[in-house]
Amino acid sequence: MTYLKFISGLLLFALSAFGQMPSGTQTKSYETKHYYPSYILFGVFCGECSGQGATMYRYNMIGNSNTLYVDSTDSYFKNYGKVICKTQINDIAKFQIVNKLVQQIPKTFLKTDKTEQTFGCPDCTDGCGIYFELGQGTTTKKFYIDYHTSELEKETKDFGEFVKEALMQLNKKK
Repeated sequence: MTYLKFISGLLLFALSAFGQMPSGTQTKSYETKHYYPSYILFGVFCGECSGQGATMYRYNMIGNSNTLYVDSTDSYFKNYGKVICKTQINDIAKFQIVNKLVQQIPKTFLKTDKTEQTFGCPDCTDGCGIYFELGQGTTTKKFYIDYHTSELEKETKDFGEFVKEALMQLNKKK
């Protein structure tokens, strides 16, 4: 293992072990561990658009070993919504982006008893949709959000915009 990889791995471990980012911001604390997600899965799906597909990211937050994966094989469509993220990401900047996203998850998403909710009309008339899934223990919650967020309630609109911005940053090539 090269020295640089070792240092990067050590830094990544330290960030996840202490739950704190280099800037000093901590991961959002929830009232109880019951509401804290064990993972999130998110991305944009465009079923009617040729060539766009559905790149998805999965962020596992179990214990002290947070992991980030991406799927760009369109498994969302190929597996009828069952996303398989196999490519691991080790870029610390991308971990910071996703940690900020976790901090923005609306409390209503975390506290709802519903396992599936739709906001607006995702991917209607070739408009794409935002897919957001979170796991809490044995419960999986799926949220389908209209990509054109202007007509949504403020909390959902703001979160949808934040997801889109996070995806733009994650998809940037270095």
